Amino acid sequence: MAMLLGQILPEFTGHAVLATGGVDFEFNLSKYRAGRPAVLFFYAMNFSYVCPTELLALANRVKALQERNFATIAIACEHHLSHLEWRRQNLAEGGIGAAPFPLIADSNREIAKNYGVLVNGAVAARACFIADADGYVRFAHYYDFPFGRNLDEITRCADMLLHHQKTAQLCPAGWQAGHRGLLPSRSDINQYLAVNAPNL
Repeated sequence: MAMLLGQILPEFTGHAVLATGGVDFEFNLSKYRAGRPAVLFFYAMNFSYVCPTELLALANRVKALQERNFATIAIACEHHLSHLEWRRQNLAEGGIGAAPFPLIADSNREIAKNYGVLVNGAVAARACFIADADGYVRFAHYYDFPFGRNLDEITRCADMLLHHQKTAQLCPAGWQAGHRGLLPSRSDINQYLAVNAPNL
């Protein structure tokens, strides 16, 4: 897998089913981001088992990401018609309903390949990339297929990115929004550990 951490998000243009349910045949990553930080959420396939739980969990957190000015995009090695049908199916039928973010159709697998997440030339890994407003990848997460992701980690990472950019502070293990960060100094880390080590 390619190491994208610290690199600019690979650009792409392709077919996408939008949050409105319409299809954009010239969906462009940079145009959609429009200078915003972004979450790119790769998943394996539509009409599967763990994937719909992840897409619904992501949908439940889109409002929180929008409040932080993050663009959210989901990508799978599927045709846009498959995305449309999956949205049309209700939850009791294994569908995901009206997803509040674009579903990118990577049917030729080029996007997954360029992001280094294509598995066995067939499907995308469970991977997530979080980029800052300049498009630099600041977080990259990978999970094996049997394991669903904790989507609260995405909003936590968004908060860490914003906190670091605002304060230049570092974020210790388990950091949450509203907690203090670390100054890059030996005295500050010593003080922090003396107080917080038992709760890490």
